[in-house]
Amino acid sequence: MKLAGPVGKITSNLYFYASMNGVLDAVEKDLKLIEKDLIGTKEWLNSNGWTTTQKLELVNKFVAKAGSLSSFTKELLPYFVEQKILKHLPEIKDLFFKLVKEKRGEIDVFVTSADPLDAATLKQLEGLIIKQIGSSAASKVRGKGGREGREGGAGGRGRVFCV
Repeated sequence: MKLAGPVGKITSNLYFYASMNGVLDAVEKDLKLIEKDLIGTKEWLNSNGWTTTQKLELVNKFVAKAGSLSSFTKELLPYFVEQKILKHLPEIKDLFFKLVKEKRGEIDVFVTSADPLDAATLKQLEGLIIKQIGSSAASKVRGKGGREGREGGAGGRGRVFCV
């Protein structure tokens, strides 16, 4: 995966240091929480009217409220504010998720079906996917179809993790 520009450099460094400190899974979990609770308030991320102090206060309130963030992420968010890169957090988060997924060897598989996929069909599909990507692959396949899928059609979705 090519990581270019300032956001790519920040993401690459974030991945490197999280990996070096053994907290990749924790940072990924934290970024999902941040995505849900903090990034939803994007207006202040890009606001020129907010001072660094105001942004730090908001981040500190979020960290205190979230409670379950790793110490790595608790130190990271104020750093992002101080370095004026917090506005890039949505892009950094997305790139980080892609990078972690790539490094783990994960691929998403989407299957469209008119009817819900039963367990036997999912198992057969899983076998075909594993055959294509290698016998040492571990997989998790779940299906969704029929009325559970999108309007006018149905979808099955599987996640395949290669090891």
